[in-house]
Amino acid sequence: MTISLFLILFVGIVSLVGTIWIANNDDKQYKKTGKKRIRNLSFIYVALLVGSAIAVAVYIANI
Repeated sequence: MTISLFLILFVGIVSLVGTIWIANNDDKQYKKTGKKRIRNLSFIYVALLVGSAIAVAVYIANI
């Protein structure tokens, strides 16, 4: 079960870092139009990461 938790955390963190990396690219037009979208995507990734970690912890506790 710890492998599942690790994989969930790893995928979530990689997704978040990838989103932030793309947002900080040198494309100025994307920065202007995508700032709000990047913030929303980052919030979604963080919420999903926390929710998934809690779900796995509850699942492990109920085994």
